[in-house]
Amino acid sequence: MNDAVIMKAVPGPSPDITPTAWRGIPFTANTSRPGGLNKPQVMVLIAASVLIHGVIWWTMQTAQPAVPEVAPQVPEMTIELTSPTPPAPEPPPPEPPPPPPPPPPPEPEQPVEDPDAVEPPPKPIEKPKVEKPKPVKKVEPVKKPTPPAPTPAAAPSPPAPPTPAPAPAAPAAPPAPAKESAAVSGLASLGNPPPEYPGLALRRSWEGRVILRIKVLPNGRAGSVEVTKSSGKPALDDAAVEAVRNWKFIPAKRGDTPIEGFATQTIDFKLPE
Repeated sequence: MNDAVIMKAVPGPSPDITPTAWRGIPFTANTSRPGGLNKPQVMVLIAASVLIHGVIWWTMQTAQPAVPEVAPQVPEMTIELTSPTPPAPEPPPPEPPPPPPPPPPPEPEQPVEDPDAVEPPPKPIEKPKVEKPKPVKKVEPVKKPTPPAPTPAAAPSPPAPPTPAPAPAAPAAPPAPAKESAAVSGLASLGNPPPEYPGLALRRSWEGRVILRIKVLPNGRAGSVEVTKSSGKPALDDAAVEAVRNWKFIPAKRGDTPIEGFATQTIDFKLPE
């Protein structure tokens, strides 16, 4: 059998046939792309996809479990009024030293005999002249007045005793302290808000009690807040201190003048049952 391929010529169109039948149909160019999207549509789809994924990621990062808001219990405030220390009384002036006693009067000097002194010679004794005796008349003896007895020399008067120094005046008693009013009234009357329960303490179920010592200024503001007893959780202590610093108080008074005072506040943080 012969394997040769017999090539046959394909007859072309006949030159005698004219395409008159196709001349009446209008011709338009085909500009469509099969099964594709244009460039603006693709960019819109990409931007929408990126935006949707970004919103989903942000929602997952910020989502937190819903924690119920619990207001800590604020018991009644304990008042600890501290009046300012009265000034120390001035010490009494020292007693003046007693005046020295007056010196004793000088004693009269006694004459001192000088053994070496020369005595004056005695006067010669004149011999009385002897006269002839004359008749003697009786003469009544004249009474001689008795000489007055010598008055004894007055003894020197003893020195007067020194006058005692006047006793120092007793120090004046300090004035009685004026009546003082209470440092702080109830929380409800002042409208102080309770501290906020920290979110970390809620998530970890922390509870505790905080005791604070508050210095109340004359203007009714908290001058200083100190933790006298901690709850053991710094988050609870800080929340209590931060809240009390913004509270308003009724200051203590001495008479009608506001003064500084101290108050003790206890705050309990308890989770809802």
